[in-house]
Amino acid sequence: MNLKLADVPLRNVIAHFTAAGVEAGYLVPTLTGLEKSILDAHGPLRDYLRRKGIHDYALQAKGQEAKKEVPAFIVLKDRLVESRATLYRPESKDGDPRIWFKHLPAHVTARNVLAVLAHEGQLYVVNASDAALLATGTDASTPLGRILSRERPADNPAAQELLAKVRTVASRGFIRTMRPGPTGIGY
Repeated sequence: MNLKLADVPLRNVIAHFTAAGVEAGYLVPTLTGLEKSILDAHGPLRDYLRRKGIHDYALQAKGQEAKKEVPAFIVLKDRLVESRATLYRPESKDGDPRIWFKHLPAHVTARNVLAVLAHEGQLYVVNASDAALLATGTDASTPLGRILSRERPADNPAAQELLAKVRTVASRGFIRTMRPGPTGIGY
């Protein structure tokens, strides 16, 4: 699974969720992955799941006995589809971390960008390639709008000021460093 194969620019999707004040993990399923019900849980997604307290693949043994299931939902414009996320490391393929969502192929196609949102021990899968679905995020009466409103930072004036500044920087897209080496980021 390669994020570069996405059918919409990933940076635009990330900017969309950043503007909403929400962090997410991202997946881009391949046709083979959808057909075999196997998606690679790549490094950034694994890190997101660990930081959100959902799962730490580094602590997981290989094999079926060690798989973990997490309540999940597939987010549609008008409803949530109950699903289940399976997180595991197979005995084969060096135990490469995997993730799967029940009912996923009925709601996405290969190369769609999927935003995975974690909230209170549950995962929500949003087909971020669906512009009409993303547009519902500003309406608190829609499933996506309710999820995003729960994930937004609390109304803290200092946090809001900082968030506005971070959004301004994030909206600029990739910013090339002006000098090489570890000091280049701060410079």
